[in-house]
Amino acid sequence: MRGETLKFPQLIVSAFRKRVIALKPMRFQRFQPAESWKVAESKSRGYSESTNQALLEANPRSNQERTTLSAMDLIVIEAFRTALREIDANQGIRVLDVGGFDGAYSEVIRNQFPEVEFDWTVVELPVVVNHFAAINNRVSYSTDLQQSLQTRPDVVFASAVINYLPNPHEVLESFFNNTKVVILNRQPLWPLDQDQPAIQTAQRKPFLIQYPVWFFSKKQFLSRVASKADVLSDFEVFQDRAYFAGHYGTYRGLVLRTKTEGAVG
Repeated sequence: MRGETLKFPQLIVSAFRKRVIALKPMRFQRFQPAESWKVAESKSRGYSESTNQALLEANPRSNQERTTLSAMDLIVIEAFRTALREIDANQGIRVLDVGGFDGAYSEVIRNQFPEVEFDWTVVELPVVVNHFAAINNRVSYSTDLQQSLQTRPDVVFASAVINYLPNPHEVLESFFNNTKVVILNRQPLWPLDQDQPAIQTAQRKPFLIQYPVWFFSKKQFLSRVASKADVLSDFEVFQDRAYFAGHYGTYRGLVLRTKTEGAVG
């Protein structure tokens, strides 16, 4: 099935582009290539559990109701709108939010689709779960991805997640084997012959942190996906841009309907 293009008010998109998207890559949009994932990990400064804990303490967040929607919220809402067309919502929708941090998107989606009952679970690192589980009782939390997938969620939502994992394709395969619809958001699908590891430098106040990250070969990535899922939507995430391997480009998102319909493989 051909993917549909998500449509947003052109004035909003135009204004956002003028304010946020620079004609040339800015400092934190430049990524450093690495010889391997292990090398990227070893050269990533501040990449540790203790730093994550310090960040949580310095920037506490709770899942409070938002008064306005961001451009990213609009993108996620439209992705879920596409996903919900594929699922019978009469019995409620079970969402597995992989790397969902404080579960903020659960409220965005609930507010947008009040007629649907959502059972929302966030899978995160132990330090994140320990911090937010006592704050937010509107979602469930788990530190075990594979155990959570065994509950056979209706939707797996992963925003800026699999590109930060050492084994992204294996994780994506596990999504396809255990759910009906997969929403991937904020993914670097690049004009490369093969996937390449890199090092990302980011400002996470008060720290300057580096992360190992993958840039995916767009051609290979979509070829892998095609064997397991139909692309319902292929959309631009115009807020996220990066300069890597001589290309200054925009991240993308996909809404995917699994061909196995959640059958365990």
